[in-house]
Amino acid sequence: MKKLISLIIGAFFLIVLIVTAYFVNSISNDFKNSDAFASVIELIEKNQTTIPVINKQFEVSYFIGGDLNSELAHFNFRVYSQERKFVVYVDLERNQSDFWEIVDFEAKEK
Repeated sequence: MKKLISLIIGAFFLIVLIVTAYFVNSISNDFKNSDAFASVIELIEKNQTTIPVINKQFEVSYFIGGDLNSELAHFNFRVYSQERKFVVYVDLERNQSDFWEIVDFEAKEK
């Protein structure tokens, strides 16, 4: 009986873990495919931030946190350049021309 209860509890936690990973991955992919996130990546690629990028060689972490709606966006993610790691916090808002404008950009070296 104890073995059956342990198996049920283990299966429950496994299902919760799989569902959580699925939703986190889905939200992260929505962020990565958004115009707002693309504008942040473009800014980093053009080396217009405090993150040193040489020949557009950098990586963005797999998971991206934040909020995204039709008017405002906030992202937090990690960027790995050739030499250093950064935690990036970005706030954006949609301007009158319907483009995303970066309001605040902060990159902390990790």
